[in-house]
Amino acid sequence: MRQLRQLEQQARQHDQTQMFIETPYRAPWLFEVALTALQTDTLLGVAQELTGPEAFVRTMPVQVWRERQLVLAARPTVFLLGKVGVR
Repeated sequence: MRQLRQLEQQARQHDQTQMFIETPYRAPWLFEVALTALQTDTLLGVAQELTGPEAFVRTMPVQVWRERQLVLAARPTVFLLGKVGVR
């Protein structure tokens, strides 16, 4: 959780997008941790199965992810953290 907050802080301070990959079996857990640890206005991107027929790519503020109550499948996942308003 501390490392997620550090990545979030770095993204905000330097107007960056932080990207990281998680293994399939830990992706659902990390997604849930991110939803509780990150600030509500942080952009959270989730990309799963990028080369497969079940590809899923979405970026929304953490608050919207919380409201949607999505449960991620255990698939290879790329996560992105960013700041609203960065171009």
